[in-house]
Amino acid sequence: MTTDENAVPPSSLATERMSPRASHRHFPPGGKGRKRFAVWLAAALLLFAAGCVAGVGVTVLWFKHNRLIGPPRPSDIAASIMNRIDEVLDLTGDERARLEAIVGRRMANVDSLRQRSFADIRAEFTAMSEEMDAVLGPDRSDRWHDDLRRRFGHRQWMKNHHREREMRRRGSPAGRPPP
Repeated sequence: MTTDENAVPPSSLATERMSPRASHRHFPPGGKGRKRFAVWLAAALLLFAAGCVAGVGVTVLWFKHNRLIGPPRPSDIAASIMNRIDEVLDLTGDERARLEAIVGRRMANVDSLRQRSFADIRAEFTAMSEEMDAVLGPDRSDRWHDDLRRRFGHRQWMKNHHREREMRRRGSPAGRPPP
């Protein structure tokens, strides 16, 4: 085996033959690879966007039909009681019908108590708001209620509160819109 002093290692031969830009070229010449890459990239971005839209849609629907805060509805409590008692005791048809009547009647009473309590609570907040408005005066009271509306205006109870407040300020009877 002869050794040539002028011999170049094989690794340097490869880089010598290619231009400096060609070693960094990812696409074949002619632009077809770039177009294919652009199509794949657009498809991937479209798929990602569709997934985001679907995720938001499912989340909105879930929140619309499921309550995360607040007390459970009496109808939900009644269904839970009946499912549990039927699971534990294996009720007959007659027993189930009689117990459903009892639970339904009592949950209706609970619901009416809840509604009255909320009405009483709403009345207290309305009285508190009226007393505060008397101390603050019209300008500062309006600023305070604008701030409340800005922070909590998306909630139904706050919309009702401000609608009732506007009706009181205009002298309309409760429950009727101003003329």
